Amino acid sequence: MGGNNNCIVCEKIVGKSGYKIKCRKCGGWAHLGCTNIKKKDAIQSKDFKWFCSKCEETDSERSSDEEILGDEALKTLYKRMNKNRKKSKAFNEVAMSTEEMFKKIINKITDLEQAISFSGDTLDELKKNFEDLRKENKCIRKENEKLKLDVQELKIEVSSLKHKAESAAFTADLKSRENMLL
Repeated sequence: MGGNNNCIVCEKIVGKSGYKIKCRKCGGWAHLGCTNIKKKDAIQSKDFKWFCSKCEETDSERSSDEEILGDEALKTLYKRMNKNRKKSKAFNEVAMSTEEMFKKIINKITDLEQAISFSGDTLDELKKNFEDLRKENKCIRKENEKLKLDVQELKIEVSSLKHKAESAAFTADLKSRENMLL
């Protein structure tokens, strides 16, 4: 039965293309549409085992089928557990790296807070120094204005003395000429 290319259900030729399934017991082929198997179920499972109705009728084969299905269920369960373990491990690694990132971020924020605090202290000190310099500058400007006034008064006084000296010299010169004439 397994050697020919006819469907073991409808006995039409099973071609190379199209959806077909092979009996795990006798090796005969059947069109997927001739069986009660959904195309989706057959495609999703690589280890899908199908037995034709002739092979299913034997009780001993049926019990071995149940053992095979039980083994397949265990294999599937084992595979799922491994996948879940791997996912759990990956999740834990991501969680740990996320936790490490948060620690690094918190450390950076702490460093920034300290830098800002230091900068704030430095700015306060600079502000105080600036205020002191401003007061000192104001005093110097007042002194400078006072000195300008003093210099102006001295210039006036010097000019006045110069004028008096010139007048006195002129007067003395006149008197000496007068004495000479007399």
